[in-house]
Amino acid sequence: MSGRDDKRADVSDQLRVLVISPFGAMGGQERWLLQLLDATDRLAAEVVLLSDGPLKGELRCRGVPTAVLETGRSPEAIGRAGLRLAQVLRRRRPQVVLANGVKAAAAGAVARRFTRVPVVWMKHDLSFDGWLAAPLGGMVDSVIAISSGVAAALGRPVPVLPPPLPTVDFVVAGEARAHWVERFPSLHQAQVVGMLTRLVPYKGVDDVVTALGYPAARAWHAVVVGDDDPSTPGERDRLRRVAERFGVATRVHFAGAVPSGARLIRGFDAVAVTTRREGSFGGEGFPLAALEALAAGVPLVGTGETPALQTMARAGGLAVPASDPEAIAEALARLQRPEERARAREGARTFVAGHPNARQVADAMVRHLMAAC
Repeated sequence: MSGRDDKRADVSDQLRVLVISPFGAMGGQERWLLQLLDATDRLAAEVVLLSDGPLKGELRCRGVPTAVLETGRSPEAIGRAGLRLAQVLRRRRPQVVLANGVKAAAAGAVARRFTRVPVVWMKHDLSFDGWLAAPLGGMVDSVIAISSGVAAALGRPVPVLPPPLPTVDFVVAGEARAHWVERFPSLHQAQVVGMLTRLVPYKGVDDVVTALGYPAARAWHAVVVGDDDPSTPGERDRLRRVAERFGVATRVHFAGAVPSGARLIRGFDAVAVTTRREGSFGGEGFPLAALEALAAGVPLVGTGETPALQTMARAGGLAVPASDPEAIAEALARLQRPEERARAREGARTFVAGHPNARQVADAMVRHLMAAC
């Protein structure tokens, strides 16, 4: 439910924004959107989802008008969605469009050609950076990047606005661990690495699964929190086959979607964010699961391919190369040492102390949106 204060800004003072969000599944950029809407009363928001999923229910629980415009991945499908969005903009008359991700920005850029409504692209990751980011950035009115690494492909200076500190009410470690042990009894007395992620290949879940097969990680189990993504149905079955191939099937546990799963993050001994690049996909901009781990004081194992994730992993855990299961296993072994865990906790505290909160990020976003009008 909404964490928004009961005192609302006068409707006449609110900025009318139409948000385009590409996915209905609950990934990082969808949780970022909910954090934004929860943290400010200065936006009168409506949302158009380009695919259905749990995000629709979360938005409607917050009283945010939400419609679904099912859109495929092809350029033709995105173009058709843009034409339909232009009709929505003429009818709803927002002051500005917030395109939450690359697919949303592409559809919004098409709609912009037929309306005068400015489009602001919130760029979350490095997907399609090699050939699309710079030209798409020129087709919208403004771009905001989640990190400096994400901004680099645009070829020009753009504002950088990181995600805020999570407002999660973390469950204490003992109770959180009891929850996971109740679901998966073999976790009792095991070391547990958690992953909170959409099940798509480039998230690198298979690298963590494979890592458990190395002797250095023999004490570890993995709990994977998240469902199959519509873009890659059957990914969970593929990961099960990987676990069987490396003889770790009894040590890999798929929890599926867990509402407010981040609240239970202290039940893990480490959190892994091991995204890799696969073709045009992949590359974390500023992963919320990593930030949640640091905020909860749980050591982080993160791939060093993306600057923001590398910085967080070095601060509150260990950075490893992408696509390197043996390095992941060795990092997990190191994090069993009390001195490594203490260093990670202290580094996480320092990182979190200097990071903006939700209200600060929301206020900055409102300023950016107003400037585009």
